[in-house]
Amino acid sequence: MSEDSGEKTEAPTAKRKKDAVEKGDILKSRDFATALSMLAGVAWLIYAGPTLITACKAIMSSSFQFTHADVEDFSPWRPLMEAGGKLAPSLITLFIVSIGAAILSQAGLGSLGFNGGLLAPKYSRVDPAAGLKRIFGANGWIELGKSLLKVILL
Repeated sequence: MSEDSGEKTEAPTAKRKKDAVEKGDILKSRDFATALSMLAGVAWLIYAGPTLITACKAIMSSSFQFTHADVEDFSPWRPLMEAGGKLAPSLITLFIVSIGAAILSQAGLGSLGFNGGLLAPKYSRVDPAAGLKRIFGANGWIELGKSLLKVILL
């Protein structure tokens, strides 16, 4: 009876699991990755937000102050470099936290490996007709509704 309905009655073998990982057929959750990234971003704002605000205030106050030397020795890159130097520590920590959250979300699902084969182009995904079907199909509308609901809730 199970042969007719397509149900699997036995656990997959180690070879099937290995083949699935190599093909990229692993457990993925975009919602989990998004939620973890949002939590990491909020934690970063709580921890490093005051430092970023202080740096932005310093940049704003120095941007509106000009001296005679600034006019005589005009160097447009100097203020940009100073602003970048003040913002860099906060933005680098945000980048590290974001990358860490992305890695942790995959590790939480048990798939921390890297598969270079997934970087190869899939020509079936380039087909315009299939793309329109994917966008305007039932699944596309469901994904749009989920995305709008997330935007409203956040």
